[in-house]
Amino acid sequence: MNHHDLRSGSAARSSGSRTGTRQGGPDLLSNVLGLVRLNGERIYSAELGGSWGLSFDAGPGHFVYVKEGTAFVDVGQEADVKLSEGDLLLLAHGSGHRLRGGPDETSYRRYGIEVGSDQPTIQVDGPGEQTLLLGGSFRFAGDALPSVLEPLPTMIRVSRCVGSNAEWLETLSYFLLAEATVSAPGASLMISRLIDVLVIRTIRSWAEQGGSKSGWLGAVGDPQIGRALIAIHDDPFRPWTVADLARTAAMSRSVFAERFVSRIGVPPLRYLTNVRLTSASDLLGTGMLSVGDVARRVGYASEAAFSRAYKSRFGHSPADARPRLADGARATDAGNAATGRATKG
Repeated sequence: MNHHDLRSGSAARSSGSRTGTRQGGPDLLSNVLGLVRLNGERIYSAELGGSWGLSFDAGPGHFVYVKEGTAFVDVGQEADVKLSEGDLLLLAHGSGHRLRGGPDETSYRRYGIEVGSDQPTIQVDGPGEQTLLLGGSFRFAGDALPSVLEPLPTMIRVSRCVGSNAEWLETLSYFLLAEATVSAPGASLMISRLIDVLVIRTIRSWAEQGGSKSGWLGAVGDPQIGRALIAIHDDPFRPWTVADLARTAAMSRSVFAERFVSRIGVPPLRYLTNVRLTSASDLLGTGMLSVGDVARRVGYASEAAFSRAYKSRFGHSPADARPRLADGARATDAGNAATGRATKG
C-alpha cells in the first residue's frame, strides 16, 4: 500500500504504544490469535471396536481426540498419522479426512458435517481393541482464515506426553464429552466456547513447542520482531513506517526489514496492510457500513484504492463481501469488535 492511499491519522487509534510492558512469545500469540474468531458447530463421541473406518467431508475445520485406544488418520496427500491415547489432531483448514482402526482398513462409513447433531454418538461394535474418540467441527468467521492461518499445516498433532498438554487436554475433553453425550440447555453455546478454547490452545501449544517458523509464527521466538508485530496489532491504523517499527524493535531499519521478511515472509508494510484489510473484512461483515465508510475507517482516502487492495488480498471485491459475510449474530459480533478497534482513541 502506498502512503498516499492513506488518509493520514484519520482512522488512527491512540498513538501511544502499549508494547513496553509486553514480551514476545505468548503475548504475540494472543495478539495474532485474537484475529481468529471461530464458531464451534458440533461435537460427537465415537465408541469403536473391531474393524472400523469413518470418512469425513471437506469443509469445516475438524478436531479428533483419542480418549482410549488408537486411530489412524488419512488426509489425502499427507502421510498417515497414528494417534495414540491422549493425542489430539487439529485439521484447521477443513481438509476431508478418514479415520480407521488399523493401518490396513479399507472400508469406510461416510459422515458429513452433520455429525454431532442428529448422531452425537457413533458406535461400531466388534472384537479386539476398543477405541473411544471425541471429535468436532468448527468454522472461521469472515476472511481472517487465509491471512492468519496461512502458516498452519494441514494437520497439527498434540501429544499428551509433551509439557503440560495432558492437563488441559484431559480437562477440555471431559467437558466436551459431557456436552456430546448429554443434552442440556445452553449446550450449543457451551460447545462453541469449548471448541474455541481447544483450537486456540492447540495452536498455542504447537507453536510454543517448535511448530512452523513461517509467517507470524516465525516471530514467536524472536522478541524484537514480536514487539513490532504486537505494535501493529495494537494500533493497526497508525501511519506506521518501517523506521517506526524498527525503533519499536530496537533495531536499525535495514536489519529490521531484512529480519522481518526472513521471519514473517512478507515486508513489514505489507503485513500491516493485511491486518488492516482483515479489520475491513470484519466491518463489511456487519452489513451496516458502506464500502466507502469501511475504506475510510481502515485508513484509505480512496474507495477505489481500497477496493483494489481488498480484491488483491481476498480474491473478491468488498462490495461482494458485504452480503456474503453478513450472517446474523456471528457477523455482527465480529463487526462490533472490529468497529471498536477502528474507532478507539
